[in-house]
Amino acid sequence: TMQPLKKQRKRGIIEDSEAISVCVRIRPLVKHERGQKECVLYDKNEIKVSSAKKSYEFACSHVFGTSASKATVFERSGVRPLLKASLHGYNSTIFAYGPTGCGKTFSVLGELSGKHNSEGLIPRSIREMFTLKELFADRTIKLRISCFEIYRETIHDLFVPAADRSSLLCREHPKYGFFVDGLLLQQCAEVNGTLTEVITALKSRQTANHLLNERSSRSHCMLSLHLDSLPNSEEATTPPTYGSTTFVDLAGSERPKETGSCGNTLRDAGYINKSLYILGKVISGMIGSSKAKRKQSVPFRDSVLTKLLIGSLGGTSKTMM
Repeated sequence: TMQPLKKQRKRGIIEDSEAISVCVRIRPLVKHERGQKECVLYDKNEIKVSSAKKSYEFACSHVFGTSASKATVFERSGVRPLLKASLHGYNSTIFAYGPTGCGKTFSVLGELSGKHNSEGLIPRSIREMFTLKELFADRTIKLRISCFEIYRETIHDLFVPAADRSSLLCREHPKYGFFVDGLLLQQCAEVNGTLTEVITALKSRQTANHLLNERSSRSHCMLSLHLDSLPNSEEATTPPTYGSTTFVDLAGSERPKETGSCGNTLRDAGYINKSLYILGKVISGMIGSSKAKRKQSVPFRDSVLTKLLIGSLGGTSKTMM
């Protein structure tokens, strides 16, 4: 989806209506990087990365610079249209993707200081969804939420207290596809209570520290807003719709030589890198399959992460990375 600029223009695939959009957020330099030469130049939807030997140009949907606020990222990234689409029965997915220490969780969740301007995409989206619900006077909107992590290919429900958690299984339904057996779906009655539960759940993820990140996520996390839109009367002309918006905070890819990982942290890195490699193969396979005359094999079943993302990467889904 984020290909070299010349190739995108040549193939004619730079469109605003793409099912998958890509936004790039550039983080400020951290302490050990200050004083080094800047290697990234960017415009509204183009980015250039230069090294000593070569430079690369890429096109994407939008580029956010180091000074972009969380409110700006939410307003201009295209999250709001995805939330609206889920109210009309679409499955929308928002990925946070990148190497360790690049600010994925910071962008998606925020600083958790209790101040509205410090909130990331998830708290802002939950507030927005409660606002959008009120616009459907002729329908009943039921909002439920689920949240789990995939740690070393094992699923844990983050709404369950850490002491009571057990491993959940990823099963396949003949009609609806892969799902997490036994996952809790929390009813969302009001915005503040929902935010409190979500923040508590996300704080309990598996984390560790290494040379590049003091609080590195060691698991992939998936938080889903499930939306049932039901007509208030039998005379309604529009049928019920069932949509969802899923936030996927991926663990960051790592180079152990740079992170200094060892022991359990190194073992975590192996699981993380393998699942991200399979995700890359799945996306590449889908692109190749769409262009080839014959259907190509796409390795969805090679990891728990890709099994559960089938509905987010194909069909009528709408996705932003």
